Amino acid sequence: MIQKIISRLKELHSLFPDFEKGADIQIEKKFPRVESDVFLLLAKHKQNTLHLYVKIVKEETFSAGTLQKRLSSEYACLQSTYEYFKNSPMHRAVRPIAFFPEWHTIVTAESPGLVLKPVIMSYTRILSLRDIKRLQKAVFLCGRWLRDFHHCVKAETEFELEGITLYVSRRLEILEDLGLIRKDLGKILRKNLEEIEKGYIRFIPSVLLHNDFIPGNILIDGEKICVLDFSWAGRGCHYFDITAFWLELQRLGEMPHHSRSKVSLLQKSFLEGYGEVRQESVEFRCFELLQRVNALNYLWIERQKRGYPRRLSRDFEIKNQLRWLHQFKAQI
Repeated sequence: MIQKIISRLKELHSLFPDFEKGADIQIEKKFPRVESDVFLLLAKHKQNTLHLYVKIVKEETFSAGTLQKRLSSEYACLQSTYEYFKNSPMHRAVRPIAFFPEWHTIVTAESPGLVLKPVIMSYTRILSLRDIKRLQKAVFLCGRWLRDFHHCVKAETEFELEGITLYVSRRLEILEDLGLIRKDLGKILRKNLEEIEKGYIRFIPSVLLHNDFIPGNILIDGEKICVLDFSWAGRGCHYFDITAFWLELQRLGEMPHHSRSKVSLLQKSFLEGYGEVRQESVEFRCFELLQRVNALNYLWIERQKRGYPRRLSRDFEIKNQLRWLHQFKAQI
């Protein structure tokens, strides 16, 4: 299939400004993943070179009948995001190249930069002597990007985030069946979350969501950042994306080999970049609950896959999340 895709790419006139037929396109790497196969291609034409990412999504990844809709939504979001951010002085944007629905394939141009997650992990270690002021600026830009994405990027999608009570309840059932949390705790969380959703959250306007806005999907390139992976783009409450990023930082700060004070500075910079978000608000706390329940599901799955010593690390994190759930219950 990849050779058919390459043949089609050679016919495109959008690869380079002065493109004519006859570009040389070669496969450099292949990255097999659970949800998709990703190929890195090198395209050459005259004096120009361009790296392309080809993502071929596996059909079994999505429930029946949703794959094409998901891909169409992702590509529309890529196009709209690129058009809005392409001239931004603070951000870079992934350039969409082609969409081949018959092959479940999206092609984008490579974006320069380093993945933000390992950079944050390196700078926030207890023994790190690195000055995090520059990193704070990058995290501030993440907040600013997310705010602009939520309020300014317009893209069509028919995917809507479930109500927060239903979303959390589905995941609590899994944790209850595993014996990680007691059913009485799950019942209290559901009851109070339902009351809060009726009184507060259902009145918050729906926005375009990235739905996987975490440091692992962000590149930092000098003074700019670039956001990747719009596979799960949809609509819902903006607190979902905000708390997803915030909790990724929080989980680092809860580990013994990372500095809680440094992580707090980064969290503060992120929320300042977004603006008008209070960590103490009822809405924020409820979506933090959602993200922590998500994290518990993920951590348990990862724990079952890993051997010693990674399993010990997962057990430590799982205890942290369970401790927070009990504290949350005591405060509501």
